Amino acid sequence: SYLTRDGLIQFMDFLRNLYSSTARGNILYTVKDFLQYCYDENIIQDNIHHIIKSIYTNPNETLPSVYTAKEIKAILQSVNKNTAEGKKDYAILVLAAMLGIRASDIISIKLDDIKWSRNVLEFHQRKTGFFVQLPLSENIQYILMDYIKNSRPDTEYKSLFIRSRAPVVPYADSATIFNIVSKYIRLAGVKIGERNHGPHSLRHSMASGMLENHATLPVIAAALGHNNTKNTSRYLKIDIELLRSIALEVPQ
Repeated sequence: SYLTRDGLIQFMDFLRNLYSSTARGNILYTVKDFLQYCYDENIIQDNIHHIIKSIYTNPNETLPSVYTAKEIKAILQSVNKNTAEGKKDYAILVLAAMLGIRASDIISIKLDDIKWSRNVLEFHQRKTGFFVQLPLSENIQYILMDYIKNSRPDTEYKSLFIRSRAPVVPYADSATIFNIVSKYIRLAGVKIGERNHGPHSLRHSMASGMLENHATLPVIAAALGHNNTKNTSRYLKIDIELLRSIALEVPQ
């Protein structure tokens, strides 16, 4: 066998110098499971997966990517809402940018989740399982209704968003939402730089905007569907100007 303890330790050192803690964690989880499988199947004789005892990741290692209100406006304005495809894409962008909904939840929303009489959108988050209730302004309701009436294919599926091309079925992969968001960020001419350019960056941007408007952490947490403010506090790192305004003087 070419798999040795020394080789595994060297590989872990190699990852440490090349990847972030989150990326290392994802790789090591896979490697650990693979080594356990190899041992169980007698492919290797040494149960070396125990060397990977604990995997540390730091979610605060990198700052979330955000876009300014001006950039978000440009992204939304880059959509041609006169086409069926544009009406659907615009509705998706609005849910991501104005309500901060994750891509996995956007493709999972059902028509019945929209409570028109109460002006809210209700669903259980796929990532956390938590139930969220988000307010729907008249503008957002109009955008959703425009898509449903004038763009959404006539189908027996209950999912809100349906593929407009064959096969005409609900979206199964949230990567589709990433591609849509990325497409319009580029069409808007927004300079991406080193920023991420998917739906999660729009979610971060919404939280950042709320923070700039002096919304409290509990309010932002509720909007994001967090069950506590611990995760939400990460967004404090985005607003440098706000942090400066509350900074204390250093004693002389």
